[in-house]
Order: sequence, then C-alpha cells, then structure tokens
Amino acid sequence: MRSLKGRWALLLGLVAFGSILLAVPGIPQPLVGLLDAVSHSDGVAIRDAIRSYGFLAPAASIALILLHMVIPLPAELMALANGLAFGFWGGLAVSWSGFMLSALLMYAAGRLWGRPLLDRAVPRRRRERLDSWLEQEGAFPLLAVRLVPLVPFNTVCLAAGVIRAPLWTYVWTTCVGILPLGASLSLLGSRFGESSVRL
Repeated sequence: MRSLKGRWALLLGLVAFGSILLAVPGIPQPLVGLLDAVSHSDGVAIRDAIRSYGFLAPAASIALILLHMVIPLPAELMALANGLAFGFWGGLAVSWSGFMLSALLMYAAGRLWGRPLLDRAVPRRRRERLDSWLEQEGAFPLLAVRLVPLVPFNTVCLAAGVIRAPLWTYVWTTCVGILPLGASLSLLGSRFGESSVRL
C-alpha cells in the first residue's frame, strides 16, 4: 500500500510541476523558444532563452533539465549552455543541481514502478544473487558507470532504482560521477563567452 501511494505521489507531483510551468504567466512562450533552441542544437540561442527569464533563469534551466527525464534532450548541450549563461561556477552549480534532482526522481521512479516489474519477471534466486553481488561490490559499479560518458544518464538512474541500490551510495556516486563532465562542459561554455557558437 505504501509503495502504491508513493507511485501516485511521484506521478501527481510531476504532473503538478508541468501544470505550474504552463500556468504561470510568462513561462510557456519562452519555454517554447528554449525547446526550439535545443532542437536546433544552438548553444547561444539556449543561453539567450535561459537569460530571458531574468532572476528565474536558474529555475528555467533546471526545469529544462527535468524535461530531460521524459524528452530525449541532449544533456551535454544543456550543461554547455549553462556555462554560457552563468559562467563556470554558476553554470556548474545549476547543471549539477538540476541533474541531481533529475537523478533522484528517476531513481524513485525505478524503485516505485520498475522494481515490482523486476520482481515479477526475474526469479527470486536470481534477484538475491544480484542483491548479494551489489552488496559485495559496494559503490564501484555505480561510480564506474557514472564516469563513462557513453552510458545514458537516465538509464543508470532508473536501473539503480529498479535494483534498489542503497540510496546513500547512489547519491554520493552520482554527486561525484557527474562532476568531471559537468565541469568540463561548464568550463567550455564559459570560455565561449559572448562569441557566437553553433554547436
């Protein structure tokens, strides 16, 4: 019963978040422009669209990162655009915050929706072997897949939730694992500065 309530709470929370984005005056139109810039892989246009939100610019960027959970947006491009919009440290902070929030939501989704499916599909003996292997290996597998750029971000988050990786281990390995690429892209974006760049 608790698991069922958790699933509905997460789903309703995501729907409420999307509804707020569409309902608040002044958000939908720039958001369309932001998505259009992303679809054209135009880093400078993304920067300008983010900056158009003024003091809400960091929140707009984080909202775009959260959309990455359901829409296949290029995560690297968003991190680069944040470097363009906020400079190195600001861009890194916004990107890191957005992707950590996204990672936690995806983990929760995997745990609430994916684990029951795994329990039905995989025999108990194999599940116990998997849990035992994870317990023996500790944080190494999670950190390793985080540090490999080619492994899809959302896939790792969902899988960690499905296999019920320990939450604290998942959190710290994600915190550390997303920093190298995030810092590199934020630095690259900040170095581009005001120059016109077509990605």
